[in-house]
Amino acid sequence: MNALRFCLRFALISAVCATSATAGDRAPDADGPSRTRGIVTDQTVDLPLDPSRADAPRPTSPLAPVRLAARQGGAAAFDGLGPRVAPLEFVGPDARPDLVWDPASGDLAERGEVIATGVPKLELAGAADRVALIRRLRDLVQAAGQPLRLQPDDRAARIGTRLELQLSDVAGRSVALFAVDGVGRATLLYPMKTDPAVVAQPELAVPLDVGQPTGGDLIVALTSTADLSGFVQSLRRLDRRRAAGEVLGLIDAVAVPDLRTGTRSLIVQP
Repeated sequence: MNALRFCLRFALISAVCATSATAGDRAPDADGPSRTRGIVTDQTVDLPLDPSRADAPRPTSPLAPVRLAARQGGAAAFDGLGPRVAPLEFVGPDARPDLVWDPASGDLAERGEVIATGVPKLELAGAADRVALIRRLRDLVQAAGQPLRLQPDDRAARIGTRLELQLSDVAGRSVALFAVDGVGRATLLYPMKTDPAVVAQPELAVPLDVGQPTGGDLIVALTSTADLSGFVQSLRRLDRRRAAGEVLGLIDAVAVPDLRTGTRSLIVQP
């Protein structure tokens, strides 16, 4: 398996700060102003979850089949592949698939963009769960969107650059931020152990470093005036696992009246 796939793409750099504050106004991190709050991906942790034993409820929202196509070999290329959470449908490349997989290179594409490289067949079920998660998140964004943007570019970034994830209108709200990569691996971005449960300022800025591997990440923000600590605690137990389907179940179980959802898709380039 491509070793680069085990590298964490984003690392949290500094403590939470208001975007209106200057660098001199920002409080230093508890362990020093330059401490990197990144999560190093542990290869022994990055394992597929057995859905029957996952620490998350099953999704309650209806799940439409995720359509997979192979660039070569037709449906036979998927022999032995079964679903984890989202049902699978194997179609031809011209049948508007959700995901297109190249068995030779392992490249996995979504709407023409390569979102992961070196993907073995058995990881495709996790990628399909990511598609199901994205569908659900789109519904939530339409129902109640959370303003969210990446600066300086909210569409693509090159390895080695630094971005800032910005949320607005979050004073008095609990915030949960996480990323899901092309094969459905979930990474908790916020809150970490030293972060406040409720944001005090109207705006929240979280700096992120962009690193290997190249591909696509979905960044998700959930905010609410209600307590999201139960969701965060469960997400932390799924952290760095290919668990997009379980995350979908957790989101379906969030029962708060004023939940807001924001998403951003980022393509990481060499």
